[in-house]
Amino acid sequence: MGLGALLIAASALGTITFAAEAEVTGPTVRLGDVAELSAVPESLRRQAAGLPLARLALDQRRTVMDRAELAARARALMPVLRDLLPAGSAPVTILRHTGLPALPLASGAAPGLIRKGEPVSVAVRAGPVMIRRSAKALQGATAGEQLFVATAERDVLTAVCCGE
Repeated sequence: MGLGALLIAASALGTITFAAEAEVTGPTVRLGDVAELSAVPESLRRQAAGLPLARLALDQRRTVMDRAELAARARALMPVLRDLLPAGSAPVTILRHTGLPALPLASGAAPGLIRKGEPVSVAVRAGPVMIRRSAKALQGATAGEQLFVATAERDVLTAVCCGE
């Protein structure tokens, strides 16, 4: 079956569906972050999911983009998707979280337990370098659970309770 026939068969299954809200962990917004790609032929799905549609500023935590703009960018980068991408305008809210590990600072805290309001240390490791920031837990968590923490600069980060 040729690629054209494959896409005609896939378009009979539906179109790519954009989410109303999506979450990313880095500055690049990819098609796979903001859209459900089951209508894309499996042989093209991985490539389609990795298409870079937008780049957020380093300090940008939230933005609203237009679905038509995202679809146009995907069409330009991968024209074979043109018949699968929806037409029309709709807002897509994109939230950016860092997913940094959170460690309890309080000396009396049980290992692997963080309570709401407790001071924590948020750490990120890049090779041999580790950067730590002080923050406050906005919710309780146990080892392995995600939680939100707030820094003194009022940045809200997603962290994983690791209880080291």
